Amino acid sequence: MTCEPPSSRADGLADDDSLLIALQEAHQRIENLETNLREMHHRVKNQMQMIAGLLELHAGYADNQCCSERLREAMGCLFCMSELHHLLSRDVGNGTADCREYFGAVAKALRRSNNVPGHVTLKVHAPKQDVNASLLSTAGVLATELVTNAVRHAFPDGAKGEVSLDLVSGRHTLTIIVHDNGVGLPPDMDPATGGGLGFDIVRNTARQRGGRMVVVSDHHGTTVTVSMSLN
Repeated sequence: MTCEPPSSRADGLADDDSLLIALQEAHQRIENLETNLREMHHRVKNQMQMIAGLLELHAGYADNQCCSERLREAMGCLFCMSELHHLLSRDVGNGTADCREYFGAVAKALRRSNNVPGHVTLKVHAPKQDVNASLLSTAGVLATELVTNAVRHAFPDGAKGEVSLDLVSGRHTLTIIVHDNGVGLPPDMDPATGGGLGFDIVRNTARQRGGRMVVVSDHHGTTVTVSMSLN
């Protein structure tokens, strides 16, 4: 039987201690990074909500309704993006957030910004699934534009109505479906090219994400479907 020299055993223990120290230091660096990311998301959320609050204040003092509506639209988008940073500040593990939780927050933000007034009911259905935060941010902006557009044009003169926001996640796509039971689009409007700034934003953003927008409208209401690639 051959005995290991004392110096060899000592060297082995020293190597083990060095490895343990290196692992502890790496773990501490990861913890520090996660703490910094949480703090960053928290600060971004606070800054966005502060700006949204200023927009809300200006909207209340706006000289005309059109200006007030535009300010509230921007405010709604900021609130939606701030909610995503709020979710990310709680879990910075892999840069994803729960789709159902986020779009529940989006609905609350739209009501808070008065983009969905009391005479319109908003229903949201989204899968409980972690989705890339960058894609969710884009989807939140698109949903805000589509819901706001539906509320503004589908129910004239304060008519009561309902808007549904559905998110469907497939293997390769995330699909946003916004439906209203309002008066429908004007018969002379081409959904592929018309619709104003809101539709332009949706069309161009969907195209950048490898998707497209499809609009179906009649006197029973309007359905807008936007699909985006998950990749």
